[in-house]
Amino acid sequence: MITNVKAVKKQADILNGEGTILGLFNTGPNLYLGSYLKDGSGTVYYSTTKELLKKFLTSEISLKQLYLASHDVLVTKDSNGDMTSHPKQDLEDLIFCGDKLYSENAQSMRDANFEESFLKNLG
Repeated sequence: MITNVKAVKKQADILNGEGTILGLFNTGPNLYLGSYLKDGSGTVYYSTTKELLKKFLTSEISLKQLYLASHDVLVTKDSNGDMTSHPKQDLEDLIFCGDKLYSENAQSMRDANFEESFLKNLG
């Protein structure tokens, strides 16, 4: 679980629609995702793995399934710099585009360069 969002480095906007919908962050070897919440209350941060992210990018799982597959029990919600911890299940229905597979999002929202590079590096 991320306790200080400022300590992580943003690698990419995986989904963007006039702002980050799904961002990829890292702290050394650890990968985290930041998902915008559809009620506008902020962004939730949760851990992920390369394997889970690959399943999302190849449309094997939805964003909500990716979120729920995180090994985090508690997740961090950032509401304009106010960090709070929440049980993962409390926010699952608020994930923007959560019920969609990656391929179901508009092409204009997806970062094709990130997708290609990430999948190529996995082999």
